[in-house]
Amino acid sequence: MKTLLLTILLGVVPFLLACEEEINPGKLPRIEFGSPLEIFGSENAVLPLAVQGGVVQMPDKPLSPLRSDQRGDYYGFRFTLKYTPADEIPKHGELFLERRVYANADKQNRPLLVDRLPIHKLPPNGGSFQISVREWRVPPNASYTTLDLIYSIRNLKQVRLSRIQIAYCLPCVLVYRCRMQNGSYRPYNCEFQFRRLTVLKPDGTPMTTWQMSTDRLEISLSQATTTEPAGSGGTRYTFPFRATFMRVAAPAFPPRAGYMMGYSWLMAPLNTPNPDGTLAEYRRVVTGLALPMAIGESTDVNFSMSVLFVDGSPRQPPAFFAIENDSTTTRITGAPAYMSDKAEAYALPSVRFVP
Repeated sequence: MKTLLLTILLGVVPFLLACEEEINPGKLPRIEFGSPLEIFGSENAVLPLAVQGGVVQMPDKPLSPLRSDQRGDYYGFRFTLKYTPADEIPKHGELFLERRVYANADKQNRPLLVDRLPIHKLPPNGGSFQISVREWRVPPNASYTTLDLIYSIRNLKQVRLSRIQIAYCLPCVLVYRCRMQNGSYRPYNCEFQFRRLTVLKPDGTPMTTWQMSTDRLEISLSQATTTEPAGSGGTRYTFPFRATFMRVAAPAFPPRAGYMMGYSWLMAPLNTPNPDGTLAEYRRVVTGLALPMAIGESTDVNFSMSVLFVDGSPRQPPAFFAIENDSTTTRITGAPAYMSDKAEAYALPSVRFVP
């Protein structure tokens, strides 16, 4: 028994020593992400993305997925990598590409997905080469992705060689088959995507801007274009807004009088009571818009919005902005009816008022 135990221990020690092999990053091969990063969609469509400073520059045109199901949308990926050989490569190691998909850009939550793609072959003399992923799933609630090139020894020690980040909402940019509040696909393609929502100062310059990478509009009451007293000792502040959005699909139905823009203070079903007993109303502030835009083209729409303050607090401050096709919106029915289901695009900024 002692002889058998000694034999086992003698066999384990070299294995442990191998696993404890130090990784000197200076001796590892140098591998970096290059441009372009290509994404493949349906009908053999290819979207090349530039990689600059470790961040993927988002596209200005949409790309429909290879396929979709209730778990998300599926795309193909091809990466360009730059390889510089090293004098010495540690034994017992492996090189792989790791993808982590998060629901929040701050990465405070667990990743929604973690994928690893082994890299087995490197150019013997260095240079650029490509690796491909036939199909990767993008969950509906994904908003941030990291892609890492990692060298690992027995999964015990790891060195990150290079990283790129997709910091914007990839599915929002690429997918125009939008989903409804119940998780199913909208019966008609969403026509637009919100790119920015800007509050303007009285001189027309930007005061604060919401876009996909941020979630807050900080509005200064002192910059209101008009301030007037309202009933019950209140004050009404009016601000000019500019909505910037991009067409990502043709209209399902031609508008009758035109497109409409509006806002609400709660993204709830229509005619649903608020906690204070009022209705979750939706106020249209612009109607009759003509938007003969090509797919991939962006435009601005200006409008004004007023907020009532009573005893220093806003009453029903805006929290939901939307654009509708006056024909399509009437065809999306059912209970409960959400404006986010009826809208061609919507934005949900967090609005904060400051003096």
